[in-house]
This record gives sequence, structure tokens and C-alpha cells, in this order.
Amino acid sequence: MGTSHASEIERAATAALDASHAALGAAPPRAASARFDGRGLLLVIRGACVTGSALTWLAHSVATGVYVRTGVLLSPRGVSADARRDLAVIAFEPVDSGLRAPAAGARREPLAGSN
Repeated sequence: MGTSHASEIERAATAALDASHAALGAAPPRAASARFDGRGLLLVIRGACVTGSALTWLAHSVATGVYVRTGVLLSPRGVSADARRDLAVIAFEPVDSGLRAPAAGARREPLAGSN
């Protein structure tokens, strides 16, 4: 996986993180760092402003945001938070499912049975 593609995934993850915080009505994190090496994505968040089930939702929301922005499907594999340090870490693993996001502007066919 090229450096450019990894950087695109890292940028998509931090953008999705900010959008997810906004969707929760929470302040954006004070700092966030995403690192993707082709085998996984590690997202480190300082000042996440969310805990518990909201943090789990945040992990799934970031994975969805990365997929929409890049076509790379990630599966959350671990969430860890330390309230005392105001730090959260979310680990993701790429899923090779053959699924790819449609290209921007591509025509989407309706699902069978939907109107």
C-alpha cells in the first residue's frame, strides 16, 4: 500500500472522527492522530469527550466515514479509553470483502423491492 493511499485513509479517519463528534453534539477532540500501515489503522484521540457505548459508536462511525471517503472497508477491532489521561485508542483492521464504494457521481441502482 502506497504512502499516498495510507495518507488518504489517515486523513479520512480524522475527518470522520470530527464529523462523528459533531453528530454526537460533542466538542471535537483536542488532538487526534491516525496511522495506517496497510495491516491496520490506529486512531489515538486526546480529549475524546465521549465514553462507553458512545466511544464504540464512534469507532463504527469512523469506519463508515473512511469507507465513504476512500472505499476502504475497516472493522473496529478494539477500543480502549483512559479517562484519567483523557486518552482513547481505537484499532481497526481492513476487511477485504470485495466491496468498493461507488465512484463520486456514479449512478446508483435502487435496491430490489424499494421504490
